[in-house]
Amino acid sequence: MLDSEEKTQDLNYGFEEEIRVLPVIRDYFNRPKIQRNPDRYGKYDFYCDIDDNTMECWELKSRKFYSTNFKFRQEGCLINTDKFHHNTYILFNFIDGLYCYTVQDNDIATFKKDKRFVRERNGGCASNEVSYVPFTRLKLIHAWPRKCLIALD
Repeated sequence: MLDSEEKTQDLNYGFEEEIRVLPVIRDYFNRPKIQRNPDRYGKYDFYCDIDDNTMECWELKSRKFYSTNFKFRQEGCLINTDKFHHNTYILFNFIDGLYCYTVQDNDIATFKKDKRFVRERNGGCASNEVSYVPFTRLKLIHAWPRKCLIALD
């Protein structure tokens, strides 16, 4: 479990990445009106009203590792199962790229599930069902530039 300083750093990293990916997803989905959720602890990170009756939602999970991470490739991408709804996109943001999974109702039953205790942002703990989205179900929508290290003599 993360201590409060680590949790704050982790949350700040997530908020910074939301700002970075917003123009990418607006462009990729051709939705210039996508907005960040003003509720810092809202269920989804981004939303866009399509019409009076339809809203699309995006959930962003930013990770501080590469998409080639072996454990991630084997187990899949962990996400709270309650995020799976029609008109929802799950975005996985890694050091090397932004990937998307478009929620399909019939997929959910096929994904590996688990119960985990998740520390909520208010300090309490709750047991949530999580699902592992297979890496093969993700689509690369944006490759981030590689960071190069230059050796100086």
